[in-house]
Amino acid sequence: MKSSKYNFYLKNNNNSYIYNSLSNSLIEVENDLSLAIKNNNINKLEKEELKLLQELLIVSDNADEENVLNSLRLKNLITRFDDNILNLTIAPTSSCNFDCTYCYEDDRPNVFMNKNTELKLIEFIEKHKNVKKIYITWFGGEPLLNFKFIKRFVNIINEKGYILTNSFITNGYLLNKKTLDWLAQNRISYLQITIDGFENTHNLRRPHINNKGSYKRIIDNLDNLFKSDVNYKVILRINIDSSNEQEYPDLANYLTERYKDKNLFLSPSFVASLDSNQCNNNCLFVREDKALFKLNNISSKGISLYPTLKSGDCIARQKNGYVIGVNGELYKCYEDIGKKEKEIGNIFEKEINEPLLTEYLIGADQLFDKECIDCKLLPICNGGCPYVRINNNKTGSSNNENCVIFKDFEKEFILAHIKTKKTDK
Repeated sequence: MKSSKYNFYLKNNNNSYIYNSLSNSLIEVENDLSLAIKNNNINKLEKEELKLLQELLIVSDNADEENVLNSLRLKNLITRFDDNILNLTIAPTSSCNFDCTYCYEDDRPNVFMNKNTELKLIEFIEKHKNVKKIYITWFGGEPLLNFKFIKRFVNIINEKGYILTNSFITNGYLLNKKTLDWLAQNRISYLQITIDGFENTHNLRRPHINNKGSYKRIIDNLDNLFKSDVNYKVILRINIDSSNEQEYPDLANYLTERYKDKNLFLSPSFVASLDSNQCNNNCLFVREDKALFKLNNISSKGISLYPTLKSGDCIARQKNGYVIGVNGELYKCYEDIGKKEKEIGNIFEKEINEPLLTEYLIGADQLFDKECIDCKLLPICNGGCPYVRINNNKTGSSNNENCVIFKDFEKEFILAHIKTKKTDK
């Protein structure tokens, strides 16, 4: 028996704490006990102390840690190669009614998925013989611009007996009463809408394509949405860069107060791009900046300081995971939509770009990355974004910036979390 390699030892004033990333557990201990564990003086522990510490994996042997790691790996692999599930992100149109300043889609052709593509897409789904459950994330462009297609397609899939769950990534402008009624009658996992600030800030960053403000319309739609009980998760994404980060605390408090006791989740997200010109020098690229933003906003809504265990995997690494473009193009990541060189195939063709497919499935795999395997934070990181890892590998850039924000700031995050919890009491 020995102290776990996944332990982090923290001290604040006269209090000692131990955080273990493998079990994602945090305990407060006596100073002497913390020192004994850190120095592997396990024989000094009382029987009850030892039992608790073993349960939390703070004290373990190599076999115990390896078993837990193998369990995490197994969950990861099961997600990747589960033939019973088909995970799709579908862009029913490449058109958008917004002209966001940071949008990665430089060219937005006014193209809509047609009936021929719809029939081929259904045929593509039916080729996956073992599939029972289908998860579709409707993406774009703005997916609700082609809502007629979505409704028709969902009806067909439901009639074929699949268990279908839908999610929407939308700007929220077209969430009228008819759309909201349809959502209430179908199986929905989540609805993600973006609000980037109060009215002036949001309208500058996310204007309607006709140069009209979009903020008031979105807020009105959210008000209507929450007038009834919502049985799915509503995520308000707030894209943050250096130009609006100071506004986040007030915005977060305003939104959570306006929709108090509703099924609402705030998701502060950092605007970033592999193309620095796309960000107008406002992107928060550096992981340190992102960490400091969270630490400086610990009292704000939507800011989570305590790490979460990552199970499962991104659809980029899933055997039955595809992003489908408006003309039937097949991708592994929504960041690749519209890039011909990133197509792994097309639903109208049999040929598959195996080198690119393999690169996504295996080439950027954290389970084959020695640095990741040896990292104390692998259980709460899971290797980061495959898309970023692949591009970093190609450019020779370090994957360190792809690490969980928590890394190198473990003490600051945990102590700030403890302080917040004690204040809440």
